[in-house]
Amino acid sequence: MQDLPESQRTELFSQLSTLEGAGVPADRALKTIAASSTGQLALRAGQAAIAIGNGHSVAAAGKHVGLFTAFETNLLQAVMHAGSPESVYRRLARYYDRRVQHRRKVKTKLILPVLLLVMAIFISPLPQLVVGKISAEVYLIRTLGVCLLLAFIPYGLKQLPIWLRESRLQRNDAGDWIARLIMHLPLFGAASIRRNRTQFLQVLCLLLQAGIPVFDAVPLAASTVPDNRIRKDFEAILERLQSGLSLSDALSQSVYFDGSAVLVTAAGEATGDAGEVICRYAESEYQHLQKFDDEFATWLPRLLYFAVLLLMAWGIVSSMPGPSA
Repeated sequence: MQDLPESQRTELFSQLSTLEGAGVPADRALKTIAASSTGQLALRAGQAAIAIGNGHSVAAAGKHVGLFTAFETNLLQAVMHAGSPESVYRRLARYYDRRVQHRRKVKTKLILPVLLLVMAIFISPLPQLVVGKISAEVYLIRTLGVCLLLAFIPYGLKQLPIWLRESRLQRNDAGDWIARLIMHLPLFGAASIRRNRTQFLQVLCLLLQAGIPVFDAVPLAASTVPDNRIRKDFEAILERLQSGLSLSDALSQSVYFDGSAVLVTAAGEATGDAGEVICRYAESEYQHLQKFDDEFATWLPRLLYFAVLLLMAWGIVSSMPGPSA
């Protein structure tokens, strides 16, 4: 069963936090969410409310109907033994909301240049069509074909982590080949490693702060990492922990953790509050990634504007009559 979109997860946990703080029982809270929502969120929230009424816990009911992911379920199960899950709901809502808002911000910056690029695709071969150098069929192939390709690119980028993790790409060498290609791209390779590492640390600190033992938290956090090769490396951290190493020593043997992450984790272990220290470090890493994404979103429109100019110039030059014999 496919997970809910992050925008719906934000809405879910935000409402759960508010209703839990107001003292509303979990089944009534989920019924309220189902009544005020649409789509899969409404459907799954209603099903979870029925399951709770039949005697299931909130975490078990949510996992059973696909309302919660595996790591959210384990997080809630751990915190409910200690008391109210309101703080976890609030943290999860903030976690997903920041991801949604940042993605929306990047998309907003790209709307105008993408529209201009699409216009240029249709305008550029138009002079050739007018003077009869190309037929209407060729014109449609050049314009609609390129637009369909451009439309597939953002979809492919969005689905790539899912394909790398779950699809047939993992049954052959294609997934690893794509992952290695991304790793070797200038700037983007380092950003990809940092993004996967930050994802792992963000989930790990949430689990540790909820009281989940590190032996259970590490594989759960590793399971949320998109890149297959990095995920396998992080899954091996558990074996090092089981052999008697501390968390910081186990991280130090991973090729994807730098010295600063290891030192911060060691400092957290020394103070007895590794979860909080890792959260602060993960927040710092997340800010760096946001800055990288913002800079990319600033430069990409400029590249698209340049592409528009090239397309317009090519259309004009290609429509000019050649030298007479």
